[in-house]
Amino acid sequence: MPYLKFYQKERKLFPEEAIMRVSDKRAEIIFRKLERHFIDSRRYPFGLRFYGNGGGSCGSWGIRLPHNPTILFICHELSHRIHQIKYGSTKRHHTKKLMTIIKRLITYCQKKNYWKEEIERRMTPKPEPLPKLEPTKLQIMEAKLGKETLAVKRMKERIKATQRKMENQEERLKKHERLVGYYEKLFQERVLDSRNSSTFQ
Repeated sequence: MPYLKFYQKERKLFPEEAIMRVSDKRAEIIFRKLERHFIDSRRYPFGLRFYGNGGGSCGSWGIRLPHNPTILFICHELSHRIHQIKYGSTKRHHTKKLMTIIKRLITYCQKKNYWKEEIERRMTPKPEPLPKLEPTKLQIMEAKLGKETLAVKRMKERIKATQRKMENQEERLKKHERLVGYYEKLFQERVLDSRNSSTFQ
């Protein structure tokens, strides 16, 4: 087979990834991580499905992987998709260019430690919330007492603020009353002066 040497070479280059099997759920997470990083998935939407336990394939609809694939298998099939986008689907595969793409994918997986911590966090079920304890009668009374005490405190503060405003308004009223008295007196004096002056004329 012409591709047999290619397969042997990639297994020799990446022996750890060639035997590192992951579950279908983990494989899908790793596949989508690589897809988002190396491909514009919005521009090139691609499907993924799992079937059988043999080989895989990459077509126009998407990628088919066997159940529980290896990391190398995932990177190999996704590299075909990247190769199609970059060089066209009619170009010959299993070349040095494809091997370069596989190396980039494997290196990125190694850099991210295969997303082991994130996948474990995702797949670990969240602990169930503790049952809410019903408050006792004493706690209910204590809460009501605190609520009413706070209401009384706020009302007193509002009353004090209103009283301060009233005092300020009373001072302003007295000031205006004084001005009214002053202007009335001044007005009367001017009226008398004008009458006296008209009498002498």
